[in-house]
Amino acid sequence: MALASPYATTASELVARLGDTAQRCALLKGLFAYRQALVALGFSDGFQWLDGSFVEDVEGHEQRAPNDIDVVTFATTPSGLDAAQVHALAQAHPDVFMPAQTKRRFGCDAYLVRLDGSPVRLVSRAAYYQGLFSHRRSDNVWKGMLALPLQSDDADAMTALSRFLEGGNDAASA
Repeated sequence: MALASPYATTASELVARLGDTAQRCALLKGLFAYRQALVALGFSDGFQWLDGSFVEDVEGHEQRAPNDIDVVTFATTPSGLDAAQVHALAQAHPDVFMPAQTKRRFGCDAYLVRLDGSPVRLVSRAAYYQGLFSHRRSDNVWKGMLALPLQSDDADAMTALSRFLEGGNDAASA
């Protein structure tokens, strides 16, 4: 179902298709730093749904740049951690697990859904985010979201972003 949302993508495809301004590249750089922080804490098996004005032509529709990237991470709990340890990890790293702090640090309005939790809760959370991200808020037009595996080509994408931000070619051609 390649034509159904969420649409599969890679980090490099994100840069090539959506990294066409300095503001967008800065948001992508924050996204990749956020992903790196998650992986460093053991959340490396899963995927992310990306959405919000960042994945739209908000510059054309609303004559403004995107403010952030909406991110829902679906990931398994790091091996060997029980629920109390996961809670302690979240408390120790609020900049990675608390949406307001994640937005300040990484430019991501980010949420985590554990894949190894309750199946009923997982389906409920997936349905919630699918419904939330399915339409533009401004006019209720149908849209989709992107799906990015936690294991992707982030290093290559970061190289392209760095070239763009240093004043080289645009990120799409880097």
